[in-house]
Order: sequence, then C-alpha cells, then structure tokens
Amino acid sequence: MLLSANRRRRVRELAREEYLVASRLQLHPEKRPDSVSGVAIRSVAGRIENSREYKSIIGGLLAKFAIALAIRLIEKWIEEALFGCRVPEDYQKGEPGYAKPTSR
Repeated sequence: MLLSANRRRRVRELAREEYLVASRLQLHPEKRPDSVSGVAIRSVAGRIENSREYKSIIGGLLAKFAIALAIRLIEKWIEEALFGCRVPEDYQKGEPGYAKPTSR
C-alpha cells in the first residue's frame, strides 16, 4: 500500500465522518444507498483534495490513492448495509487498507 498506516487511518476517519453525515441526510438511507454513497464520496474527495497533507506534487498523487481507498471503504459499508452509527470507529480486519493497531 502506498499510503502509510497513519494516513490510511486518517482517510478512514474522514470517510466515516462523511458517510455518517450522508446517512443522516436521508430519512431511510437503506432505501437510497446510491444517494448516500454519492454524497459521502463527493464530500470526502473534496476534503482530501483540499487537505494540507496533499498539497505537494507527491501529495497530489497520494491524494488519488487516498480517494480510491475512501471510495472502497464507503462501497464496502454500503454493501454490508452499515448505516448511521453502525460503522465501527476503528479499522476492522478485512476492510480495504486495513492497518493493524499499533501500541501507543
């Protein structure tokens, strides 16, 4: 994976935040998953592209990988019908870009 474990965790945080917001915008998100994913993907892509972390030449390339990871995560959550607060806060084994927890 081209993104470090810390960046993957940060991308997952952003994707989760935007996914939860997009889920809350729908009265019945389980009936309109395409709308939820569209809103979440647009929002997370904008946040990543505008982030200071990705403002360099190499950062621009990494931003594309980060957006792709966020899209895969959002699609997986929709596939598993995880709406609202049912999306776990931390990485789960089997998720795209899974980063093993580190001891702090």
